[in-house]
Amino acid sequence: PDLHFNLALGKTATQSSTRDGAGEENAKNAVNGVKTQPKISTYNDAIFTAFETKPYWEVYLEKSYRIEAITIYKNMDISYQELIGFNVVLYDDTGEVVYYVLVDYGRGSNIVKVIVPHIVASTVRITKQSESDESMLTFVEVEVHRSKFEATTLYDIPTGQLFPGKNIEYV
Repeated sequence: PDLHFNLALGKTATQSSTRDGAGEENAKNAVNGVKTQPKISTYNDAIFTAFETKPYWEVYLEKSYRIEAITIYKNMDISYQELIGFNVVLYDDTGEVVYYVLVDYGRGSNIVKVIVPHIVASTVRITKQSESDESMLTFVEVEVHRSKFEATTLYDIPTGQLFPGKNIEYV
């Protein structure tokens, strides 16, 4: 059974810029559920930023979740812009960074999975490392995972006297 599901699917996605010809809605390509890639990528198959310093793409999850993994399906059609040396940054509802990791593995692989130590966040951002050189950010799909069996609702359970003569000290 599938113990995870994709929190990013169909959610609002944005990016720092859009490569000429890609269209204003290009960021949504990475949250449309299509993980396969044709032999030659088009602007309908993947996201493409313009060439810039530190290009980014992000997805807003609409509420906070305890995230345990992020899977990125890379655009292998453009080998000179392979997604290597990028950051995954998680933000909480207030816009504060709650997790940051540099991913510099996965060369030649079309899928990169980033394990996250169960961090509560509402936004996931992928930023390409390019301190001085301009580069383009491109990939096919992003999945954000949490356990299906994670508790999603908090309940206040009273403690103290259950009924006369019977005390409860913990629940």
